[in-house]
Amino acid sequence: MGVFSTDIKDKAFDYWYSLRSDTDVANKLKQEGYVVTRQTIASWRLKYDWITRADKIDSKKQQARDESISFEESLLLDLQKQKERYDVYFDSLESGKVDNQAMYVYNQLCEKLISLKNKINPKDKRKVTGLDNVNVEELKRQILGI
Repeated sequence: MGVFSTDIKDKAFDYWYSLRSDTDVANKLKQEGYVVTRQTIASWRLKYDWITRADKIDSKKQQARDESISFEESLLLDLQKQKERYDVYFDSLESGKVDNQAMYVYNQLCEKLISLKNKINPKDKRKVTGLDNVNVEELKRQILGI
């Protein structure tokens, strides 16, 4: 077994972190011209406690995602408050009066709200396929009075 630099060991860990296979790491390093056996990779994994190191990295990544979501949720609440202020403002306008600049900002605000909601909860997006029989019957009853 040869003496390997810290750079090679770090590279081996990076490969192991993504591959989680001693054999695959040895093969990947071999492709780059380094002769490191599977056994050497396994000994490094144990000696340098790569599993704990990987768990710490995973925890930090999750924490960063959680903080990002928390920021986005906070931003969403702020945007919703601003939308509510515009709703109150529009309700206070005289009948027939239009504030084009406020309408433009309001439309932009609504687009941002929808975009942010979809980013936070992408699985909540529903594919709209048009009216189904239940919706048609409800429309007939409520709007047409049939």
